[in-house]
Amino acid sequence: MVSGMAAMGAGISLPAGQTFSADQSSGAEANETAFDQATEIIRSFGKLPRGGRRTLDALEAVQPFGEWGSCAIFCAKDDDHAETRLLAVSCMCERTALPKFEEYLKLMPDLLDHADPAISVFGPMLLWKYGVKAKFAIPKLEHWLQHEDSVRRILAAKAIAIIDTARRTDSIAVVEAAAQDPNAEGLAAIVLDQLRGVRPYCVR
Repeated sequence: MVSGMAAMGAGISLPAGQTFSADQSSGAEANETAFDQATEIIRSFGKLPRGGRRTLDALEAVQPFGEWGSCAIFCAKDDDHAETRLLAVSCMCERTALPKFEEYLKLMPDLLDHADPAISVFGPMLLWKYGVKAKFAIPKLEHWLQHEDSVRRILAAKAIAIIDTARRTDSIAVVEAAAQDPNAEGLAAIVLDQLRGVRPYCVR
């Protein structure tokens, strides 16, 4: 579980360029309260059924907390509850929310190593939404090209092709090989069409 003091005391950089420090004065308590309230709101939405407007409503609900709402969502990817984690990464992937989380872009490749497979699979999808800004993450995405899971190899290849268009031919070769896996052939067919320009990318 991520508490306000633990998360902010870790020195998480905020969109306004602030960094929380445990020795800050009275403002620290107010910031922690905002963070914790936003976290509880996210957890409450995580208890709702998936689908519908759950993600959009959660984003709207934490909006009054400003940068602390965004911070709470980012930290919630490591929450104890699976649905809260899933909601957090869904919020981060939402097109309208991308600018709010760009401050955390340098930390996003860590999603590829997340202990929860349902969360780590969002890593490539989140990175490709930032396009060339995520070029620094390509070496880590390349490790996924050797992943035992064909779906993850396909997603990594697509991310690399979107982030660095010069790598598209290489990505096509990776996806073609992964398409031999019956469990991934449907996704592979879609991504191959995207990489070959037959259908548009679903980037955002």
